[in-house]
Parts: sequence; structure tokens; C-alpha cells
Amino acid sequence: MENGGYGKLLVMVMAVFAIAFGSVSCQMMRHQPMSAAEMDRRSVALESALLGLRGVDAASEVVSAEAALIARVCVVEGEAFAQKYQAVRPSWWNNCLVNLGIHEWGLCWHYQHYLYAQLYPHPLRHFKVHCGGRDKGRKFHEHNCVVIVPVGGEFHDGLVIDPWKESGRTIWFATRGEDGDWIDEPHWADWLDRQLETD
Repeated sequence: MENGGYGKLLVMVMAVFAIAFGSVSCQMMRHQPMSAAEMDRRSVALESALLGLRGVDAASEVVSAEAALIARVCVVEGEAFAQKYQAVRPSWWNNCLVNLGIHEWGLCWHYQHYLYAQLYPHPLRHFKVHCGGRDKGRKFHEHNCVVIVPVGGEFHDGLVIDPWKESGRTIWFATRGEDGDWIDEPHWADWLDRQLETD
């Protein structure tokens, strides 16, 4: 069987499983809200990671405040999106439910666009929000996230922000390494800017 045939077969099997067991499994695997303490812990850890990026003046109070703002938005809004659209775990299962029309939102690019929109109103001076992707065009592998890059730095100096992988619990990692080699996609950032400017 060709690769396309295997892909179609896999989708069919997942569809049958989702229809048969979707309502039960949704209740069992529904995303549980993070506690305020966990949000604080993740926010502080992400702030520290942003301040550790190459070229960032971590000693500056202004830069530190901006990093704290970005971190808080990413953690709080990743959680808010998951709650609003009733995300389930694991994230690939949530993708199945979205693709079958059982859930409305919850794919990785949904999180990406939402998070970009939440950061858009904040006038950032020391960091820039990019759209990044990896494994482009590979079905079941392609992934999209926002990437926070220090102003004046290269894209690969940035940090990938991923609220999708753990269904609303924001994680982060380097643009190169075990989580893949990410590429900058400025056309998506430009498109989002145009959409947000007209809202």
C-alpha cells in the first residue's frame, strides 16, 4: 500500500474510534485547569528562559518586565484557549476531534494564531513575535507555533512557545534540537498583522 493509502486508512480508523468512544474519552481526558501556583511557576520559568536568550540584556529592568509580560500572556492565554475550546489530552487526540468536526478549535495553528493575537496589542520593544513552523507539508508531523526572538537577533536565537503539545499547558524549547529544526514564516505574521489591524 502506498503512503497515501496508509494515511487514509489511519484517518478512517481514528474516525471510527472517535465516533465510538469520543464522548466517553472526552470526559476521561478533558484538560484540567492549572492552579494559580502552577501558572505562576510556568510564567517565572518562561521569563527566565527568555532572559537567557542570546543578546538579551537580562540586567535591564525594562527588558525583564517585557519578558515577564510575554511569559504571563503565553501561559495564561494558552490555558484560556484550552478551557474555552474544551481541549482534551493528548493533543493528537484533540486534533482528531477537530478534524472530525466534534471540536471546533484546537489544532496547533489555532493556538499559534490565538497566541499571536493576544501578544499583538502589547507594544514590545525588546522582543519580536514570529510565526514559525517545522516539518512543513508532512501530514501528521507539521507543527506551527509562535517564536519569540530578541530584537536584533536571528530567528534561531529565539524560543518556540508551544501551548498545543500539552493541551493548554505552555511549554517552550529552542528552534533547533530534539524538537526539530524550525523555520521562520514571516508571511503568516504579515497576514495576522493585517487581520488584527482591521479588527
